[in-house]
Amino acid sequence: MEARELDAVYARYVRAQRWLRLTVIGWMASVAVLVFGWVASMAMLHTGLQLFSSIFTLP
Repeated sequence: MEARELDAVYARYVRAQRWLRLTVIGWMASVAVLVFGWVASMAMLHTGLQLFSSIFTLP
């Protein structure tokens, strides 16, 4: 193989690695956002239920 072909193959490899890394980072960020949203939702639900139970006490 010529040097130019080797450079083209290496450049394609580097682009593929960069694309894979960005894809993995994107998936991890989206999972982190979903988990954070779920935790915030559960915290607000818990706070709302506590507030409701403090206002409307059962006999």
